[in-house]
Amino acid sequence: MINIRRQVGHTGWGVSASFTLHLHSIDLPLLNSFQKFFNVGRVHVNANNSASFTVGKLEDIINVIIPHFKLYPLQSSKSIDFLLWTQCAEILLNKEHLTESGLNKIISIKHAINKGLSEDLKLKFKHVEPTVRPDYIVNGSSLNPQWVSGFSDGDSSFFVSISSKTNQVRIFS
Repeated sequence: MINIRRQVGHTGWGVSASFTLHLHSIDLPLLNSFQKFFNVGRVHVNANNSASFTVGKLEDIINVIIPHFKLYPLQSSKSIDFLLWTQCAEILLNKEHLTESGLNKIISIKHAINKGLSEDLKLKFKHVEPTVRPDYIVNGSSLNPQWVSGFSDGDSSFFVSISSKTNQVRIFS
């Protein structure tokens, strides 16, 4: 997440980055495992039967989270969000966000991340041209078996459909 809020200072806006995994509270042991594995961040149980693992310290994002996901890339369109989010984190690291041009760069990129800008930010930064979100292209190489096996620990199901009529085998999750 890239958080943008009003703040007294250089540009009148504060910007921060955070990494959050948000799951149902039954997966609290898994979130605790993430926290133990990365050795950064915190786990928080929310009131609505959910829990989160959050890393909000920029140093931990730059030195732990980003290198991990560069080494083990995301295998979905979420990889585009990661790429854009990483660009924002680097702008923060270089303190460019303290200038109007750096803030506008982050606003432009945030347009293309996840749900984009709030309606309020769209109005306040209508002069900023949104970044064009790159298309996600599925890598033609085979998936890493460890990555695929990770789905069995989550809340999912798998089944296979075999059609003698079309002579096709389809796998669903």
